[in-house]
Amino acid sequence: MMGPCWPMMLLTFSLIIGIAGSVFFWASYHVHWTLVGAGCLLLCFNVSALCLTACNNPGVLKRHKEQPPGCTRAWRYHKGAEAYQPPGSKYCDECQVFVHGYDHFCPWTGTAIAGNNLPFFYGFVGSLNFLCVAVFVLVFLSLSASAKLHHKTAGGG
Repeated sequence: MMGPCWPMMLLTFSLIIGIAGSVFFWASYHVHWTLVGAGCLLLCFNVSALCLTACNNPGVLKRHKEQPPGCTRAWRYHKGAEAYQPPGSKYCDECQVFVHGYDHFCPWTGTAIAGNNLPFFYGFVGSLNFLCVAVFVLVFLSLSASAKLHHKTAGGG
């Protein structure tokens, strides 16, 4: 199940894999393979968390054109959805569905973030922060190693 903004999700995948993958490939010529391998594992975890966030059902609830009989809790009519809203749910305007445990809509994942995919979203965002740090560290280490190599080959020491 993917959200309505699935092209943005594809862009997110492309940016993450393209940028991190390119840096890891470039860094593999300048730093020890274990650092690049650790970065690749982090990239795999991040992409997996993004996939689980974007492709899991966030908690979409069935639409009810009439209030279900025998309901003890009050359902209210939602004009925008033209349906009765179950208690404890929110209507996501972007996805145009009722969602249980709704947190927000994320355009980068292309879907609503709610009860069922919220833990995966936290894993995605957290690992993305670590991935950014890993990319910056590998760029810095690679540039440093490249500068030292250039200095040695230029006859500087």
